[in-house]
Formats: sequence, structure tokens, C-alpha cells
Amino acid sequence: MSTELQIANRALRHLGIPPIVSVAANAGSFARVLNDALPDSINEVLSLHEWSANRITVSSTGTSFEELDTPHAFRHDLSVLDPTFDNVTKITDERGNRISDYRIEHNNLDICAETVILSYTYQVSDVSSFPQYLVSVIAAHLAKETCLSLTGDQNKGYVMEKKFQSVFRDARSQEFKQNPHNSKYDNGTVSGYIAAHQGYPAPYREVSVDPSPY
Repeated sequence: MSTELQIANRALRHLGIPPIVSVAANAGSFARVLNDALPDSINEVLSLHEWSANRITVSSTGTSFEELDTPHAFRHDLSVLDPTFDNVTKITDERGNRISDYRIEHNNLDICAETVILSYTYQVSDVSSFPQYLVSVIAAHLAKETCLSLTGDQNKGYVMEKKFQSVFRDARSQEFKQNPHNSKYDNGTVSGYIAAHQGYPAPYREVSVDPSPY
């Protein structure tokens, strides 16, 4: 389990700067810079790859609407998703066939299938749930983003960029080894958790939708 302070101090270690005791904005100039940059580093790293730490797969059942055009005859209400979706990464039918023809607008998913398996990412602000390899990427990203402000050394900034790329590649490799299917099942049961990590199908969470399109 990692904290924001540990991530900040790991970034400082990359930069050759002594650790700080707090990341509160009023705890000093270094803390203020790190405090401002850390949320952006978290969001940026999460957007660079489909990490299992913020990716979930659910089953959604939509409703047919006559006013929708034929290719997108079913509407799924994405506003009921919990956690709230940030970006849809993959949609398949119940047989696992990928569906690429769909439309998302105002939290409505219009698509050709009544029931779909939906994979999506969501924003995470609590770093304590992140695996260590993901924490390492965030720290390396934070180091490169704050390098010039904290050290004034542009050459070190180039070094930090290369360091970040190396850590990022290593983390993606570890992610693949630990999560070969690169998916996170939301089933809420111990048996489902074991099944998902042994490579067997785990039950999906059913998402109910409001029959009204508005």
C-alpha cells in the first residue's frame, strides 16, 4: 500500500533531492510543486495504458427504441455505471465478438445489441490500491514533470524522460504477466476473484437501465 507522500519522495529520489515530510501545499516549496503536479501525473499515467487497476468489465442490458436508426437500435444508460466510466475501451456481444459500430453521447450508448459486455476505465484518486509497478510509473512521471521546477537542470530533465520510458515499459511487462487478459471483473465474490485470476470466466455484474431514453 502506497501513499502520495511515498510517491512524492520516490520522485525526489529520482531527482537526487532529500525526502520531504508532507505533500501538503503549505509544507514548503518542494511540497507545493509536487502537490500541484501529482494529480496530473496520476491521470496522465492512467490514460497511457489500459491498466487493470482502473479497468472494469460489466454486462449491460439496453432497451430498444423505435426512433433509433437500425444500426444502433438499443440504448444503454452509462450513467448507472459504478464507478463512473471515463473511457470505453472494448465492447463485445455475449459470445465475445467485438463490436466496433456504436455511438456514445450524453451517457447513452447506442449499439446494435441488447446485451453487451462493456470494458471501461474510470478515474482513481486513491493511490493506496495501486500495484507497486504502477506506483513506480507515477513516481517516474512526477519526477520528469517537476524536474525543471525543482532542479533547474534541463539536462536532468532529459534523463528523467528516459527513466520514465524505461519504468513505463517495465510496468507494462509486469502488468501483462500478472494480468494476461488485462481485465478486472466486478463480481464481489471470493470464488469469482479466484476464477478471474486463474483464467476462468467470472460472472459479470448486471447493469439495469432506465427504459426512458431521457
